[in-house]
Amino acid sequence: MSRGYPIVTPALDVDAQVVSNAWATFAPQIAIVGAGTAPNYVTNSGRFAVDNDRVLCDILLDGNGGTAGSGAGQLQISLPVLPSANLLADFIAVGYYANGTTQSLLFATLSASSVYMPLSLFVSTGGGAPSIANMTGADQSNATRTIRLHFWYEADTLPP
Repeated sequence: MSRGYPIVTPALDVDAQVVSNAWATFAPQIAIVGAGTAPNYVTNSGRFAVDNDRVLCDILLDGNGGTAGSGAGQLQISLPVLPSANLLADFIAVGYYANGTTQSLLFATLSASSVYMPLSLFVSTGGGAPSIANMTGADQSNATRTIRLHFWYEADTLPP
């Protein structure tokens, strides 16, 4: 990926002001923290663009790629660029998921300098609803499964 062209501004370091309007691709990795199995997908695609210190990210995981998700461990997805060390960790809306006929909004917690972001889902029924709960391997156990994400975040170090 091209780093783009520096914007010369006296108040900021030139290298921190990289602009690239070209999208690059990456293969997001899905992992599980705790007991369980991470699902495999037929489509595993990601793309990202860097705009100054923002990373725009678009991820699609879709279809039965063999192993279905299982267990109570929380699913997490890799990022193309490390989030900023100054990032304030909290839930952000990132997209949606489907597991058979079940669908819901997805949230993530981006942590400073962490290569993976844990996924959480919106729970609208049951005790304590509405709430946000960990997305587990079992939440991607159906042959018809999808994770669709579109979000942005702040980064310090930009890719070469």
